[in-house]
Formats: sequence, C-alpha cells, structure tokens
Amino acid sequence: MVDWNKIRHVFAIIVTYFCTAAWVVTAWREFYKLNRYVSRQCQVNSVNIDWRGKKFQGIWEVTVLDEHERSYVLVREGLSKGLKEQAWDEAQKYQINQTYICYGPPLNQRSAGLWDWHWNKTSKFKFCVLALAAMVFFIAGTLLLRGAIPWIIPCKTNRKEQHQQELQRPIRNDEQQE
Repeated sequence: MVDWNKIRHVFAIIVTYFCTAAWVVTAWREFYKLNRYVSRQCQVNSVNIDWRGKKFQGIWEVTVLDEHERSYVLVREGLSKGLKEQAWDEAQKYQINQTYICYGPPLNQRSAGLWDWHWNKTSKFKFCVLALAAMVFFIAGTLLLRGAIPWIIPCKTNRKEQHQQELQRPIRNDEQQE
C-alpha cells in the first residue's frame, strides 16, 4: 500500500532543497556583482523598451568608455509595470549622446556573457535578503529531512525495539479468539 504522506514528505524535501539551490545561486550572483562589478562611464547610443512578462524593460545600447578600449554593450533595467508611456518616460532618464556611470564586470570578464550591465550598483541589502532566504529554505529542508530519516533509513535498533515491544505486549482476549 502506498503511503501518500511519506510521498508528500519526500516531495516537500526535494522542492525545499531545489529552492535552496536556486536561492544560493541567485545570492552568489548578487555577491559577485557586489564585490566584482566596477563602475565605468557609459555613453548612451540608443534607447528602447520591451515588454518582459509583467513589466517593461529598458534596453540601452551604450558605449563603455575605457582608457584602453571602447566596448558596445546593452544595459537592461526593469521599468514600470504600468503603461507604455510611463515606461518610455522612465527610459528617457538616460538620454542619447549623454554619459552616465554604469556598473559591469571587469574588462577581462566581459566575454563571459553571464553578467549584465546596470545603471545602479547592487545593494548589500539585496544580497543579505537572498542569503537569508537560502538559509531559511536550507533549515526547513533539514528539519523535514530530520523528521523523515526514521522511515527513509530504518535503524536496526528501531526494528529490534519494535519487535521487543510487540513480544512484550499482552495479548487481549479478543485477539486470542481470532
């Protein structure tokens, strides 16, 4: 017979640890950005907006002005969840042919393609919230796992104790008649 409670318990453990892994990866990316991103001067070449799921995203094609070279990159930032006109007004905050400070990976790591360019530096608070969420999910998964260990990996001592308890249990009259 299938014990659905045990199946749900194992499923909850798997989901909890999967969420933990996702939070850890996200927190690690924020930690990397926090400690490795450098500020650069970026000159805006073009401005565009794009609808991404639940909100608009601003896309600025910029030239990164560096002492040794010039690079062309995209800066992407989330914008308003409202109307297209509001998002366009927000995107126009960074004007074409104007230079602003932007944040991105160091020169030798630009080709990785994993790291986006941003107008604002990542905050320590955001990293702390993500790390805390990862810890909460890890602790929850560990508590769930701890509760499941006796029936996932039955101990020999538990089986011996159960067998001895069954032998020591007095037989009731109604059980003798059967």
